[in-house]
Amino acid sequence: MSLYADRGRSVCCGLALTIGVACSPREAAAPTPPRTILLVPPDSTAPPDPDPPPTPPAEFDEPNELAFSLPALNSAADARLRPGMVNVVAFGASWCEPCKLLYPALDALYRRQKAWLSVVMLQADDERQSAAESALRFGLTAPVAWDEGGKVAKAWKLETLPAVYVVDRRGNIRFRHDGYVPDVAATLEAEARELAAER
Repeated sequence: MSLYADRGRSVCCGLALTIGVACSPREAAAPTPPRTILLVPPDSTAPPDPDPPPTPPAEFDEPNELAFSLPALNSAADARLRPGMVNVVAFGASWCEPCKLLYPALDALYRRQKAWLSVVMLQADDERQSAAESALRFGLTAPVAWDEGGKVAKAWKLETLPAVYVVDRRGNIRFRHDGYVPDVAATLEAEARELAAER
């Protein structure tokens, strides 16, 4: 699995690096060209918090091949896509240095906007214990789950750590972010607000 940082000044494998950097799970690799992914710059005039949907549906309108349900390591709630809400799904691992910067930012976003925004963090660790330690170390409140054997990652065609997906209320992936950049939480919130405003 290759790890990419896609734009701006990014952090990968614990080092400050520039655009187009890739690293393997355990060691740095040679620079690669930056990836082209769906990104929408954050709106500087963000609208007020969208009202949460009155009663989120129990299921998506159509069967969703990306759907998953895993027991959370840090709460009683399952880690899953939630119909009727905007969903942010992040993939990381305990050995991934950029993930250690990303997770607290995502958790802060979740705590602020959980009335209408679902955030789930999936750990790609080889062992459950390592995945659980990340949730405990950072005191994360958003559901953190162990993706045993990478089953969810394979279904989502994951190539990058960290990777963050923004999924609309109907269960469609609308944005994807590879790697970590310092303003990623602001970008995610702007994208999520855009999707939450759709009816």
